[in-house]
Amino acid sequence: MVLLGFQGPKNQYTVSVARRFSGFFSGMAQRVGRALLSYAEVSPSAALSMDPQTLVSKPVPGFEPGSYAPSQVENKELVRSTRMLEALFGRISLGAGPVDTRWPTFSGHLTPESISNAIHLANLGQPFQFMDMCEMVIEKDAHLGGVIEQRVSGIIGKPDRIEPPEHFQGDDVAISIANWLTAVKAQIENWDDARFGLLGADGVGFAAAETMYDFRHISWLDISGRKRNNTYLVPKSMETVHPKHFLFDLHSGEPKLWLKSGYVPLPPGKFVFHRAFGFSPLSERRGFM
Repeated sequence: MVLLGFQGPKNQYTVSVARRFSGFFSGMAQRVGRALLSYAEVSPSAALSMDPQTLVSKPVPGFEPGSYAPSQVENKELVRSTRMLEALFGRISLGAGPVDTRWPTFSGHLTPESISNAIHLANLGQPFQFMDMCEMVIEKDAHLGGVIEQRVSGIIGKPDRIEPPEHFQGDDVAISIANWLTAVKAQIENWDDARFGLLGADGVGFAAAETMYDFRHISWLDISGRKRNNTYLVPKSMETVHPKHFLFDLHSGEPKLWLKSGYVPLPPGKFVFHRAFGFSPLSERRGFM
C-alpha cells in the first residue's frame, strides 16, 4: 500500500505491484469474513425471519438487521401446538434441550479455554454451557453460594403485596382488581419457589418460570367489603425452567425455548421471563457472574 503513495515518477512496475497487493488483501479479507461467518454458523444469504411476538422493540424502518440470520429454524407446527389452549394446562418445557435439566453441558473444569468457549457460545445466543458453568461455580464456592442464598432468602422472607398504581389510588375498580389478584396469587401452589428461582436472574442475566393454568374458584372482597365468588381460568402453579433451555435471536435478542424438536418463541401468557438489570444489552450477559 505504501507504493500507492510513492512520490516519484510513475512506472508500470509500481502500479502492477500495488494492484497485486490490493487484490491480495481484498481476497484475504473476504476469506476471513466467510470463515468467521461459518464458525458462527451464520449464513450470509439466509433470509431474516422476525416473529411478531417479541420482547424487544421493533427496528425503525430502514434500520432493519442485515439479510443474514442465525441457524435457529423454528418448527412451525410446534409453534402452533404451544399456542393452543390445551398447552396452558400442562408443561411444555419438560422436553427442552439441548439436554435434560439434570445433565450438565459444561466439562466441569474451569480452564481458560472452557470459560472462553462458554462465553463465546453465550455471545452467539446459545448460553447453555455458560449457564451450567455458573451453576457449577456457585455450587462449588460455599461463600458465593451462601451470599446469594442469603440475599434471595431475605427477599422471599418479606411479605409481598398487590396494590393499585399510584395514579389509581382510591379507584374502586382498581382496588377490587388488586383484591382479586391477591386471591389468585394466594392459591398458586409454589409461588415462593418460583419467586426464588426468578431472582436468580441477577446472577446469570435472566430467569424464567413456566405457568400452568386451571379453572379455580376465586373468592375476594370488593371495595364495599362484599364477598364475591366465581370460577376463572387462572395460574395454579409455576415451575422454574433452567436457563440453559433458552437461546436468543442474534438480531432482536428475543428469547426462544430450545425444544428438542425445534425452537419456539415464548407463547403469550405461558412463561414469566425475568430480564435482570445490567450494563450489557445481551440478556445472557447481564448478570454479575
